[in-house]
Amino acid sequence: MTLVITPLKYLADSNPAWSGLWRGALRHFGLDGRGRLPHPFGEGEVGFGTYFRLLHFKANHRKTLISDEGDRWLGLISSANPHDASCWHHNLALRFDGPAVADLMTTENQVLALAGEAPIDVPALPAEPVSIGILAPALQVAVLTEAGIRDRVLAELQKLRSGDRVRLAMFYLAHRPIVRALIAAHRRGAEVRILLDANHDAFGHRKDGLPNRQVAWELDRAGIAVRWFKTQGEQAHGKWLLIRRADGGGCLVSGSANFTRRNLDGFNLETDLVVTGPAAHSVFQSVGTLFERQWRNEDGIEFSLAYGVFAERRLLKYLRYRFMEFSGWSTF
Repeated sequence: MTLVITPLKYLADSNPAWSGLWRGALRHFGLDGRGRLPHPFGEGEVGFGTYFRLLHFKANHRKTLISDEGDRWLGLISSANPHDASCWHHNLALRFDGPAVADLMTTENQVLALAGEAPIDVPALPAEPVSIGILAPALQVAVLTEAGIRDRVLAELQKLRSGDRVRLAMFYLAHRPIVRALIAAHRRGAEVRILLDANHDAFGHRKDGLPNRQVAWELDRAGIAVRWFKTQGEQAHGKWLLIRRADGGGCLVSGSANFTRRNLDGFNLETDLVVTGPAAHSVFQSVGTLFERQWRNEDGIEFSLAYGVFAERRLLKYLRYRFMEFSGWSTF
């Protein structure tokens, strides 16, 4: 097995104020081996340099898997981290085959090139996708990365009209153009329902609700229905958008990307899959049924909570969210 570490230094600066200070001054002081600070995710201690590099807030945030069996290649795009501490989180994954798997490999080869590694060859794959699980030839699939995810999501939201239905489940929702597009779609008559993580917990640490509670306040004031996933220490870590149009079309966007500036504006490495086809197809029906089950607390299980349970209506905290999203001084 070959392990390749993504060279994060080549990614754009999502927190430019800190990255500029680090490159201009702090990195010259040789801080890597100095200091004894608690390890943020486990036992033991780390030096000052570890924390200082963390403040760049850069990541290869993709969660992809490609496997092959002869001429048959399978792709998996997920929101789930293969990580012990993440095993309790709520996530969603899509499995597919056909030419889109070659596209997925191309995106990963670009990261290999960034690391100075040789690309992995992919054979010519069948022109028509083969039915696997919930994905079938009636559907079209496309691999999206970074800003391509943002552009596709905005394009889909801008097309919404009266009678269309939007279902959004998201771990972090903060991206200003997407927030505005959701409100605009609601005002044009689309039915918008949003399920959010309350940003209450992170690996045993208590969080302060940023950014979702501040964005939810804005959405609630606009008349959009918002509920919270009910979590008990875990996170509602899925990131997916489901659209079912009055004309019978369906669209699903799901993968690694939170709807934030860092995830969608070309800072982190991200991968999503977009699936389009008839809204009556089982892939859209399955995800829609999952959402409604959680929204309505079906089967006597309390999956979600009313907006008022975690509502926050504090202007200063809202302004703090806006500054953090704009500047990059945030973990979202």
